[in-house]
Amino acid sequence: MPPKSNVYGHFIMPSSSESKPGNLKAVCRHCNQAVAGSIKATSNFRRHLEKNHPDIYAKLDDPVADPKQFSMNKFTRNSTGTKWKSTDLRHLELTNCIVAFIAHDLLPLSLVESERFRILMATAEPMFTMPSRKHLISVLLPQHLTTVQTRLKTQLQQVQNLCLTIYLWSSRDMRSFIGVTGHFILDHTMNSVMLACRRFKGSHTSDNIYDMYQETVASYDVGSKVTTIITDNAANMVKTFTLFPVEQLDEDEEDDEFDDNDCDILPPDDTTKFECLPPNRSPCFAHTLQLVVKDGMEQDSQIKQILAKVSKLINFCRKSTVAAEVLSNEFKLQMATCTRWNSQLTMMRSVLRVLPEVWDKLDTPYKLKQYELNTIKELCDILEPFEYVTNQIRGQNMVTSSLVVNCVRGLRAALASLHEVYKSKLVSVLQSSTETRLNKFESMEAFQLAATLDPRYKLDWCHDYDNEVQDIRDLLTVKYIMACSFDPTTTDTSPAEPPPMKRNKFFALVNRSSTPRPTPSETEVSLYLNQPCLQEDGDPLGYWKAKQPEFPVLARLAAKYLAIPATSAPVERMFSIVGKLFRPERCNLRDKRFEQLMMIRCNPQ
Repeated sequence: MPPKSNVYGHFIMPSSSESKPGNLKAVCRHCNQAVAGSIKATSNFRRHLEKNHPDIYAKLDDPVADPKQFSMNKFTRNSTGTKWKSTDLRHLELTNCIVAFIAHDLLPLSLVESERFRILMATAEPMFTMPSRKHLISVLLPQHLTTVQTRLKTQLQQVQNLCLTIYLWSSRDMRSFIGVTGHFILDHTMNSVMLACRRFKGSHTSDNIYDMYQETVASYDVGSKVTTIITDNAANMVKTFTLFPVEQLDEDEEDDEFDDNDCDILPPDDTTKFECLPPNRSPCFAHTLQLVVKDGMEQDSQIKQILAKVSKLINFCRKSTVAAEVLSNEFKLQMATCTRWNSQLTMMRSVLRVLPEVWDKLDTPYKLKQYELNTIKELCDILEPFEYVTNQIRGQNMVTSSLVVNCVRGLRAALASLHEVYKSKLVSVLQSSTETRLNKFESMEAFQLAATLDPRYKLDWCHDYDNEVQDIRDLLTVKYIMACSFDPTTTDTSPAEPPPMKRNKFFALVNRSSTPRPTPSETEVSLYLNQPCLQEDGDPLGYWKAKQPEFPVLARLAAKYLAIPATSAPVERMFSIVGKLFRPERCNLRDKRFEQLMMIRCNPQ
């Protein structure tokens, strides 16, 4: 038995068959240099560390600095055939890694029975015993799931305000699932977690959706912490989380794209189905934005015809081997999808990238004429502001709620400028639809407060007219006074003179307030609003982390409103992963096993 020493832990030892009795050559883990030594003495290894790695050498044999004591047989191949026990720390680590590997990449559970995978693991670590598929299903997955859920519940107990995004999705074999994601700011860091991704059986009624919601929040004991719920504009979602449910859809609206402005208010008696009032619901800004673009595209028959012709052209090229060769690499065409309007923009741009001489090489009956290409180019220019807004608000693990009001007003200003250039029917319809569908977002308190509590904007997004600056300032003051009942801390600090601001080109289109900033007072609100704004590329959460000692109450309000996602993109992004899982060869995956894998996949340790 070689002497125990933590020196060996810094070297890669050869196998027993690769070295002579008593002598060996080990490779330093820090510099990859081969060092000759003996299994009976560590002097050569110590000299190497002392000469080349003095900081590591200083910690040798120090039980406090390096509590792990290594032995030679830990780093050499096992020649006796002895396997680790199931309670061995290294065995548990590898087992957990295999479970996380299968869940993260959504691999078949039969992977642990793969002969080649077992050979790989046996070659990499002979002392490790591969778990069986039965053991993986009955023991390891439930244990891993329990660990994830316990950690998640502990984390959520520290949260004061929680925002949810909820979405219903159906697989190709028409199995329905409901997804719930939670969003909160903890320790000035944006956090997103998956609370549920479960099979949804029965009709997609508001009662069934609400029951599933109640069951989810009750399992984590966070029902009282949910402040806002973001959903799409489907009628059942609107009815579930609206005090006055919707009786029926407008005939012109699709079932999954319901507009909140068209809801019919029922008598108060119909609201008794709720044991308690549901949290505030906010429509998904991206879904509403898609309805605006859809209004414009469907009102212009010429645009519809051109887009239909472009789709036929791309379908033809995809089925032609000659076209595939000519349009390879930089001229590759992209087909639009029915779920995202900006995929149509991508499709049109891919057509515009192809040079005229390249089109001449293709014998296609759907060649585009010059006026059609000009129309496509004009359409791309008109839709560019909508693309910019869509990319801004669908960001992940970043503040998006403060961008909503700015985006609405930026779109309004951008469309006004485009109307002066093109004077087309499309722009007019987009302007009208923007006012009809997006106007409501400007009056939502949550997004008004989020924009004000974002140190990049504060009151700069307000208009000069209608006393909007004072109204928003009064609103923030009311919220501050209410929050002071929990934290009455205030600080008297004189504000600095604001430096010149560098503004985002898109948001610069908004008519910003020229009203003087409020006079400094003893309240956090006045002191905060009087201080200079951050640059557009500044970090709002980093700002509140630095300013929390100065503005403790406002920092708590900022954590509440800046955590609200502008869209339901987080939960929809989760189902993009699910779509890859339900391939034809995986359709036999049981619902319980699916839920376990998704919970581990979307809440990594």
